[in-house]
Amino acid sequence: MNKVKSTLSTLHLRILYTSLIEPYLNYGSMIWASPEKNTTLEVLHKLQKRAVRIVTYANYRAHSKPIFHNLNILNVYDLCLTHILHFVYKSLNCLLPPRYQQFWSINILIIHVAVNQICMFLEQ
Repeated sequence: MNKVKSTLSTLHLRILYTSLIEPYLNYGSMIWASPEKNTTLEVLHKLQKRAVRIVTYANYRAHSKPIFHNLNILNVYDLCLTHILHFVYKSLNCLLPPRYQQFWSINILIIHVAVNQICMFLEQ
């Protein structure tokens, strides 16, 4: 993207970003996601920030959060969280294949028991 930066406008660079980079970030984002920051996501986040700065012709040291907000683009961490929440929504509304429903219901039962134990402890 850096090589075509001088010939394309911001709009065209944004289209290039959404067609060439964003699909790779979407693919497998639930698998990469974890509660703590891991090296895979950190590397992807740095590359994503570099691409977004190129799209907006921003300085390489410019803060990326306002750039993401102005372009209406989710960073890789928010993208992973969105995909996980989408999966949970589908699971809770029985929109997933039965294989995933069984897995999720076992975990929900465990969480339900743990929450009940915490509530009983707090009532004492």
